[in-house]
Amino acid sequence: REPLLAMLRVPAGDQAEISRAFLFFAAGLTLLFPFGIFAEMLQGIQRLDLTNWIRAGTAIGNFVAVGGAVALGFRFSDVILVAMAMAIVPGLLSAWFAFRHIRGLSLHPRHFHWRQMKSQLRFSLSAYFVTVSDRVIQQSDRLIVGTFLGVGSVALYQSAVKIGEMLRFSALHIEEMLSP
Repeated sequence: REPLLAMLRVPAGDQAEISRAFLFFAAGLTLLFPFGIFAEMLQGIQRLDLTNWIRAGTAIGNFVAVGGAVALGFRFSDVILVAMAMAIVPGLLSAWFAFRHIRGLSLHPRHFHWRQMKSQLRFSLSAYFVTVSDRVIQQSDRLIVGTFLGVGSVALYQSAVKIGEMLRFSALHIEEMLSP
């Protein structure tokens, strides 16, 4: 952590707070990644209405939660914690709906076909790396904005990002309807 903080020229007095924010960010990404499969499951069973409502609702919820955290004077690391917690909500909701709508869906290891999983993992390992790097890029901009411009700037930036995400989801709607 220290070399990264030095590279970003974080003042010594702020390093503990930025380190804490980075820890929350990394933990959030670690939890966020595996839950992405459930939104894909919903798209696979053509429940785009659910994925769209989940995405729109949680985008608004994220804006309100992060904006509220900033308005209440939360520390930067706590704002990051709120943002990461809100980022996990769509995955949790998608998981709940996936288990309700896909009969027999089980994540128990005894149901896994290990040879098929190994083959799939080999095939899609690059896709996983692309997804993880995309998440890092999507989330790291907030950390950088907060570091250089202050926590208050993150709220303004976050609202613009969420509007952009909502427009992007609208533009990709037809593509997602046609893909399995």
